[in-house]
Amino acid sequence: MPTIHLSVPDQMYEKLKKAASVYNIQVTDLIKILIRSNLDDALEGRLGPGESAARLGELEARLEETRRQYDEALENLRQAVKTLSSMIVDLDRRLGNLEMDVEELKETAGLTNMVIEPELLENTRR
Repeated sequence: MPTIHLSVPDQMYEKLKKAASVYNIQVTDLIKILIRSNLDDALEGRLGPGESAARLGELEARLEETRRQYDEALENLRQAVKTLSSMIVDLDRRLGNLEMDVEELKETAGLTNMVIEPELLENTRR
């Protein structure tokens, strides 16, 4: 396995030691982890904090657009539920009126025990 020798300023080395101690690992293992986690970005041309900030801005914009779309879809669903609820109330009212009309027709025709088919109702309205 190839070996890489790396010289870093004392301040950076202290930061690396501190970070390594947080995870209870050696500095060399931390450096390997940092290299692995950033190597793909480097190969794709995204290197350094400026690139990360730009990527973060991109992701935030996409998140905001997704939130906007979610809010819009939620409002559309609320409107649909409101419309459907209103339609159900109206249909329930109309069904009640129809049932009363059928009962009146039965009483008028003296057919209290008979079932009236819808076709018969259509013929009586003409």
